[in-house]
Amino acid sequence: MMKDRLWLARVEISPEVVHIQVTEFEHGPVLDAKLYNPPAHPRALVFVLEGLALWVGRRLSVVICADKPAHPLLGLGVHDDEWPYDNPLLDFAYAERRARREVPA
Repeated sequence: MMKDRLWLARVEISPEVVHIQVTEFEHGPVLDAKLYNPPAHPRALVFVLEGLALWVGRRLSVVICADKPAHPLLGLGVHDDEWPYDNPLLDFAYAERRARREVPA
């Protein structure tokens, strides 16, 4: 039964790409997608994530990895510092993107 399954989404946002990875705790990877950034609609990412929550039949935990809160670009917030906002289908957490290590020349 799908409602018993627990999914976690990780969304990494860069200027060029939005990388969405969804993992099921007991069964491993469910989805791995790279989409061009910015989307054509400001709420496109939220709609995709809400669709995944509807698919599994429960709230989806989402970790957003970005250099800074990305709500102006991706429709993840409503007013200034109110991010992440309440959503009946999604639980948001925010994590700074990891700095890329430079390889010595």
